[in-house]
Order: sequence, then structure tokens, then C-alpha cells
Amino acid sequence: MKIYSSLGSNPYKWDSDRGHFSVCETWRRKFTFFVAVFHTFAHLCFLLWGLVQHSQENEPSFPTAVWLWIWIIGIWLLVTFYNGWTKKWEVVALFKGVKLLTGRLEREYPAIKMKSILWKFNSVDVHFIAVIWICFTYIVAVSTMFFVVPTRSQYFYSLVATDKSDKIDVAFIMFLGFEVYAKTSQSFMMAMESFSIFPTLPPTSFWLNTLTRVCPQISVCGKIAIFQKFQILTTYYNQASIWLLAPVLCVFIPAGLVISCALASIRFHSFLPFFEYLPLPILSNNGVVILAVTLLPSAAIYEASNKLCTKLRAEGKPEKVLRRRLVALHPFGVRIGSISKIRKIAILLSYNFVANYIFTLLITFPAEKVTR
Repeated sequence: MKIYSSLGSNPYKWDSDRGHFSVCETWRRKFTFFVAVFHTFAHLCFLLWGLVQHSQENEPSFPTAVWLWIWIIGIWLLVTFYNGWTKKWEVVALFKGVKLLTGRLEREYPAIKMKSILWKFNSVDVHFIAVIWICFTYIVAVSTMFFVVPTRSQYFYSLVATDKSDKIDVAFIMFLGFEVYAKTSQSFMMAMESFSIFPTLPPTSFWLNTLTRVCPQISVCGKIAIFQKFQILTTYYNQASIWLLAPVLCVFIPAGLVISCALASIRFHSFLPFFEYLPLPILSNNGVVILAVTLLPSAAIYEASNKLCTKLRAEGKPEKVLRRRLVALHPFGVRIGSISKIRKIAILLSYNFVANYIFTLLITFPAEKVTR
């Protein structure tokens, strides 16, 4: 997290002494944050203008149109900037609350620990590693593509490039550095928003699933108290971001990338240069991973809370006070857009939606109609 906040493209800073991030209110951080926002917005306007201009050509290039569309999908990251600025205090409070609650439960029940699922890493660590890998591959792929084909319509450099331009002039070096900085800052902002998700959801589902299994060291009243704490935590999590963030971050951007890049990967492999083709399968795979690592923890909350709620009602003793506490328990879940409690069926529907659109586009644009 300290690395992701180092570029200044998000309003947070990492506090090594306390082990959590906090809001950075210095004028320098505000300036660098709004520089990243302005560049992202200007790039969106440039891409839309380029798409309109390209569609008016007599023989528009299909790969150029697809690349412009893919970059426009990525500019939806403006939502993460808006959420980071308007909900920064809520995000910091959420992270501190998760750390406080899970730390207290670990001290009270030291025998209950997350199992390692990949070498020495538990589920939270694996989600963090997945995000780090996605950011690394994305930055390397798009930076390499700019270095190889800098005059493509999705780059600002195409406005100043000439036939005599080469890759050792000052203008190219400046645009290359600016492109790397822009993509890195955008991906880091998206990663910071993801890092506010993973510390909350996997520990919540872990403790709920643990309480559902045989757990004799915790009484029914203790389980009810823990259930209610995580219910409050999840409710605050749903309110700690704007309503558009979760659909964009978890569904719209990854689904759009998978559909567009999968189509391009299949149709363009025969004529695109290697380094221009390379980002397509990388972005497509990244979209698939993003769908999994964001929707799986979100859907697991409702399933785990529903099972625990049913089990507690079955275990509860017929005491008047306890009966009232059990009646007050209700399953809770993560809100994504207009869906108040996301379920596991949503993951299947998302992948089904993506697959249907990929096959539909492949039929609509057969290989003989797709040319350079």
C-alpha cells in the first residue's frame, strides 16, 4: 500500500508505525491527485473525439476502433477517483474498523486462524497478490505497446508525431514517461480501492463460516454478538463507497475488457505485431481474474451469513431474551448497484453474459470481415 500511495494519485498515505493507511491532506498530494484526475478526463475526451473522427473515415481500421473502445472502457476509472475523494474518510474508518475487529477476535480465539491456500498465504494474501500481479502485467503490457507503436490513435503522441519522428527524440521520451505515469497512477488508484475491499470481505466470510462449523469454545450468545458485529461492519462497508463504484469496479470494467480483448485476441492474432497484440490476451485474462477476485468474496458474505443465521436459530435455547435476539437476526450481504445482497449465482450469470457477448461478436464479425 505504501508503494501504491507513492505516486500521489490517491488521497491516502501509509502509516508504517500504526500499520494502516490514512488520509493525506497536504497541498502536494491534492495537486498530484487532481493532476491524475485531469489527465484521465482529458484522455477520455481525446478518445471519444478520436473514435468519432475514426468512424467518419472512408475505410476505418477495425483494430484502431477496438483499441479506442478498450481505452474508453478503462477511463471508467474516473469513478474510482471520485469515490476516493468523496469517501476517503469512510474508507479509512472502514479499514481501521476491520483491523480492530479481526485483531480482537484473533486475541480472544487464538486457535482460530485462516488456513494457507497457496504456500504460506491465506485467502486475503492471495487476493492482494492477484491485484499486484494484475497491476504489474497491465503497466508492463501497455507501456511496451506504446514504445512499439506510439503513433496509434489512442495516444496523445499521435497528435505530434511525424514521419521523421524516432524513439530517441525528446518529445517521444516525454510522452513515454507521461504515458507510463498515467497508466501507473490509474492502476494504483484502482488497486487502492480494491485493497479497501479485500481486508473486509474475506475475513468476514471466514469468521462466519468458522462459527457455522462446530465451534464449542464460543457460546451461542458469543456467536450472536460476533454475527451482529460483522453485520454492522458489512452495512458500513456498503455505505463507504458511492453506489456506482462496485458495479463499475466489479462488473462493467472487467466484463468490458474481457469481451473486447477476447474478440480482438481471436480476430487480430494473424496480422498484428507481437507487442501490439500482447496486451490483448493479458487484459482479457486480467478481466477474468478481476471478476473472480471481486465477486467471489462479495457473494460469499450472504451465503455464510445465511448458513450461520439458520444454525443459530436451530441451536438457540428457548429463553425469552435469547429468542428475541435470534428473531432479530437476518442474513446480510454486499450491495452491488441495485442488488442489495449479491449471491453466487451472480458470478455464473456474469461469466455467462461475457461468454454470450464474445460468441455473438465473433459471429457478427467473422474473420473475413476483420482486416487491418
